Amino acid sequence: MIRDEITVKKDPQAIWHILTDIAGWGRWTRVISHAAVYGPLMRGTEFKCIAGKWDFACFIEQIETGRVFACRGKSIGLNLSVNWELTGDAISTRVRASAEFSGWIVRLFGKQIGQSIKDSLFTWLYALKTRAERGEQKSDHSRQSGDLKQHFPRKVSLTNPFNALLRRSRRRRDDSDE
Repeated sequence: MIRDEITVKKDPQAIWHILTDIAGWGRWTRVISHAAVYGPLMRGTEFKCIAGKWDFACFIEQIETGRVFACRGKSIGLNLSVNWELTGDAISTRVRASAEFSGWIVRLFGKQIGQSIKDSLFTWLYALKTRAERGEQKSDHSRQSGDLKQHFPRKVSLTNPFNALLRRSRRRRDDSDE
């Protein structure tokens, strides 16, 4: 079993809302790239998630609103159970996470799988802390796009958007020839 914990400067209800928004996991943690839930937030509800190269078929195993959230998932050769416990007050929340894993791939690559899950749990907790304390952030890409539109109002032809790049590289070649 792997265990880790973190203190987040938000109330347990705020943490609970982020943690149990399964479909939103991919927006704030690098551990999960995609997740889809197939029903209401209750024991037995199934969901899918992709974590790295692992495609997990999961279900909610235990749920105590505002306190405990546990799920279990299966992928090829790997069974994983993750449990989050929340305790706190209006100022901060202690999030305790634990993970258990088994399967034939664990028998073959137990040390590597264990380290990967330990790293993922650590990453998950810090991403949760960041998401809760800083709120939802726009990605750098969307901020840059907005800034560029504001400072450079020219439009690039959509018929061939690479024309501007080609012209620039031709100009550089012509300048270097002189």
